[in-house]
Amino acid sequence: MRNFMYGRYGIDELGKFMAIIMLILYFIGALFLKGNLSIAFRTAAVIIFIIFCFRVFSRNTTKRYDENTVFLNFKNSVSAKKYKIRSSKRSKTKANKNSQEYAFFTCENCGTITRVPKGKGKIIITCPICKNKFEAKS
Repeated sequence: MRNFMYGRYGIDELGKFMAIIMLILYFIGALFLKGNLSIAFRTAAVIIFIIFCFRVFSRNTTKRYDENTVFLNFKNSVSAKKYKIRSSKRSKTKANKNSQEYAFFTCENCGTITRVPKGKGKIIITCPICKNKFEAKS
């Protein structure tokens, strides 16, 4: 099996997500639904399974890596927005307390507020949530 999988992409985060969705759709269609709706759910699960197998056995690893990166960026942006809603008030109060010592920047990608020391000049800031890099003067 190791020789067969040599040079193939394998399973990544997108593949795991697809497997979970595939199983959920199949079991909902098989256990809880009847008639055409059951067939539709199970057909969708089979289509996702075919795409999953195509991705796992693909030799075009750069394309599969790019697909996984897009998925992870989307996943991180959704979680960052959720985090931002919960902590926006707390972040603003911290910004007011430490405004003499720190400069605060908002990530252009996800909107997370990042704190950096003042007086460091032009720096590259990496967002802790989405890993987006942007340049700013502190």
